[in-house]
Amino acid sequence: MSHHNIRRERRLPNGNMRIYLEDQAFELSTDRCIYWLDESWLILSDLHLGKDESFRYHGIPIPGEVGERDLDRLEANIKKFNPKRVVVAGDFIHHNSSLSTHIIRNFAKRRKSWECEFIVVEGNHDRHVPEFPMVWNVHRVYGSLIKSNVRLIHDLGEQHDPWNGLTISGHLHPVVSVDLGLTQLILPCYYLQGSSLVLPAFTSFSTGAKVEPLDHERAYVATRRKVLERRDLGSVQPS
Repeated sequence: MSHHNIRRERRLPNGNMRIYLEDQAFELSTDRCIYWLDESWLILSDLHLGKDESFRYHGIPIPGEVGERDLDRLEANIKKFNPKRVVVAGDFIHHNSSLSTHIIRNFAKRRKSWECEFIVVEGNHDRHVPEFPMVWNVHRVYGSLIKSNVRLIHDLGEQHDPWNGLTISGHLHPVVSVDLGLTQLILPCYYLQGSSLVLPAFTSFSTGAKVEPLDHERAYVATRRKVLERRDLGSVQPS
């Protein structure tokens, strides 16, 4: 797939961006997740559930609201899109030490209200967790998950066999730097390189890898209010 396979783009009234890749429609959300309209899948990556708990376990004081806000955003998007399936493209959990009693009970309580499948494509952080709590009703997939002409994988660098369709991945935590005179913003983005769409980290508790899109690539930047192409960010003011 080349950049010419982007059929069209459309900004939506809710601030999200709808794009068409390989004849499939995806809604890129300001909340750093995407909705696959054709399959009714909500896709995200790098939730790093319990990262704050893991830091506290190792003696680093981190406020508990950090992880709660991420779960609130996830829950809000599940209610908004009502997907048949939620897919986390890796790094669902931060570390085995993240699985405190509070995290297990809190996620289980939320999960009971979600009438959808919940699938995790294993990422490098998930490998620290031999088993997910059964009460979560979360299914783990190893390697990749394929549907139609779309492959979901955590780390694009681990895709070794040939694939002619679209690949959706995470791991990189892509961000762009926007210079606004006296202010410089670092904003998460969806990074489209040919046949690969790299998702931003869903968690707000992370750093990122700066990307500089080439002419034939796209970076769709997730600001608080709307998703914009990188080249349209000159008019964005900090809020």
